[in-house]
Amino acid sequence: FTNLMIASIVVFSILFLFVHHFVASRLIEFGLSLWNLILCYFLTIVSYLVFGLGFAFLLGVDDLEHIVLASLSVTLGNLVALIPISIMGLGTREYVFINVLPFIDEVQLISNSLVHLTMSVLSSLLFCSFFYSKSFFQVQEK
Repeated sequence: FTNLMIASIVVFSILFLFVHHFVASRLIEFGLSLWNLILCYFLTIVSYLVFGLGFAFLLGVDDLEHIVLASLSVTLGNLVALIPISIMGLGTREYVFINVLPFIDEVQLISNSLVHLTMSVLSSLLFCSFFYSKSFFQVQEK
């Protein structure tokens, strides 16, 4: 790793935690304990790492520095996708990928990004349907 890469990872992680804490403090009306906050941050970071490593695996990247760049590009691409200029960030996320990952062919990046987006939407729908199903909240009576 280069010093710039390590500094970028640290700065990006701190920025991500700051944004996460700001959004959580605005959305959650009751206070969370420090342990619950740390657990939420840990689960969020782990989920983004799994998401980013899945994207790197999908691209077939095998160099450690490129895997880190692919993982960071997923997080950065998702943050940029939140800007309300397109539907679900289509185009903006791919623009970030093309600029952050110039060592991968653009067509491969765009097609893998769309496959990754489709799989994440489908898995979110699947898990949200389990969570919001009535049977999940019903107590079984004997």
